[in-house]
Amino acid sequence: MILKGLVLAFTSFLLSSCDIGNTHYDLVIEGGRVIDPESGLDAVRTIGVIGGEIAAITEISLEGDRVIQAAGLVVVPGFIDLHEHGQDEDSYRMMVRDGVTTALELEVGTADVEGWYGEREGGQLVNYGVSIGHIRVRMDVLGDPGDFLPAGIGGSATATEEQLDEIERDIREGIMQGAVAVGFGSAYTPGATMGEVERMFRVAGENGVSAHIHMRNGLAGLDSTISAASRAGAPLHIVHANSSAGGRINEFLSTIEVAQAS
Repeated sequence: MILKGLVLAFTSFLLSSCDIGNTHYDLVIEGGRVIDPESGLDAVRTIGVIGGEIAAITEISLEGDRVIQAAGLVVVPGFIDLHEHGQDEDSYRMMVRDGVTTALELEVGTADVEGWYGEREGGQLVNYGVSIGHIRVRMDVLGDPGDFLPAGIGGSATATEEQLDEIERDIREGIMQGAVAVGFGSAYTPGATMGEVERMFRVAGENGVSAHIHMRNGLAGLDSTISAASRAGAPLHIVHANSSAGGRINEFLSTIEVAQAS
């Protein structure tokens, strides 16, 4: 079943019940199926908005300068996409049509966080953010000619101790410049030892940001990746679980659930 809907990108300051019906709103979204994952609400409601913020969610009729009839539509908070490589204006326009209001590039990321944000300084249709990417930093430090992903030495070569020091410095600098996570792709960097990955996980953990990784080697790789993140104290997000697991997806997901519960 395909659900058509409205996506909200408002914050909220809910009025008291006695004020709701006596208030005139800037915008009223009337009679839609309101789904709020945080509170568990899933019911037909009317929403009142004042100054860009949700002021009322109610079963009664409201008056406003503009009224949107939402009967038969789903009304939900804006979706957050953690894995969005399309980080340009055309892509942002398409995301909004799909209900995405926050688009984050947290896997491959960038090697130049300051420059990445600078390119979007004028503002965009959606909220956006980027990781400092271990892949991209490694490509720069090792001199890989690839554009987006490694095309040679940046993926296949083992880094020297001096190169590891430089990779770590660049990742720390990227976090200071506003990276919201550290991105990894050990599937694309077979030359990076798990010792290197764990070292960079530790940088994420020390700075209170999450590590997002497209990992290698199936279930065995999952075990070693989870163990490395645990020792490093880094919050871990496994991307591409379906393709990484292959035909062993149930075991793969069970391993993640066990780690989450421990």
